[in-house]
Amino acid sequence: LNFVRSSVLWSRTVCEALRMIGARDPLSKSRFICDSWHIMVRNLRHATRYLKEKATLFQKELRSKTMLGWRRTSTPARLQLHCR
Repeated sequence: LNFVRSSVLWSRTVCEALRMIGARDPLSKSRFICDSWHIMVRNLRHATRYLKEKATLFQKELRSKTMLGWRRTSTPARLQLHCR
């Protein structure tokens, strides 16, 4: 359950980064958000920084869950806390 939830959160994070880049809105198959290449490059830098920060947070969360043990982290209260 935790692994599936983490995967869903990570895929949402990647979609958000794609939206930041502006190459294509993942929710709309045809509409391009930005036409200018130089804006795309700038956005790519922002998205890369965003992904790095999120990846670091995910790693910390995974480490803390591994240290706590799977049984304690799967309680409903903790799940609600992480899903907010």
